[in-house]
Amino acid sequence: MGIKVLFLYPNTFGMNMLPPAIATFSAILKNQGHEVQVFDTTYYAIDFGIDSEGSKEERLNVVPYTEEMEKKNLRLKDSHWKDDLHKKVNEFKPDLLALSSTEDMWELGIKILDEVKEYKNKNNIPVCLLYTSPSPRDQRGSGVPAWAWKKKGGGGGGGGGGGG
Repeated sequence: MGIKVLFLYPNTFGMNMLPPAIATFSAILKNQGHEVQVFDTTYYAIDFGIDSEGSKEERLNVVPYTEEMEKKNLRLKDSHWKDDLHKKVNEFKPDLLALSSTEDMWELGIKILDEVKEYKNKNNIPVCLLYTSPSPRDQRGSGVPAWAWKKKGGGGGGGGGGGG
């Protein structure tokens, strides 16, 4: 019997980012008998000042595309991402949280981790970080809150986060 892995994917509407790490690891984990779900913030009304394609469209820096997306039934969700995240975590009850982030979405990823902090700590859930930057060599300087790092053995917090 496998474990339950919840991938957390921080992204903003219109960023046109694809999460290859999530697809790759999801396939590997499923093939090994683990259960996988994804929480994706792409279609929530969050921007955090990030210069997304959605922001660029509003300033006419890119060709408008929102109308075409709506024709394909692609639009922002009406619910709040925090509520949906808590619902997902409480229903799925993951054994591992895995954050997949690019450098420009890092701060949003940290906000997502902060939202699941209580669940993570209460259930002693490890966090795995899949990122392109900041460097995994400097986990304490990467902006990851100290509660996200689980120490093992002699006190080293292994690379990749959550118990290396």
